Amino acid sequence: MEFKEMFTNGYQIIVNGQEIGFFQFYAGEDELEEPIYLERIDISEAYRNQGYGTQALRQIAQEFGHIYFAADNEDCQRLYERIADHCTLPNADYVEQGFGVYELR
Repeated sequence: MEFKEMFTNGYQIIVNGQEIGFFQFYAGEDELEEPIYLERIDISEAYRNQGYGTQALRQIAQEFGHIYFAADNEDCQRLYERIADHCTLPNADYVEQGFGVYELR
């Protein structure tokens, strides 16, 4: 899996030369010190439920450092519950969308 930058903080997710999804994040002024908020991650329908979302999230955390993200539906919530910790950052409530806020390091 590799990431190809499409625009500032927006990346395609590529597997075997095929785009399977994308993600976008917001970073504070000091990307190395502050956690990064993962605004969106989408895996194309044909590639869902095959482990690509899990792999992408773990790789994003590995490449970009501490990330946090909010589930916006029950499917996301189930995935995030399985692979991430509940977010303990002081600003986590700000991004809450009713399904929890999670973090990976």
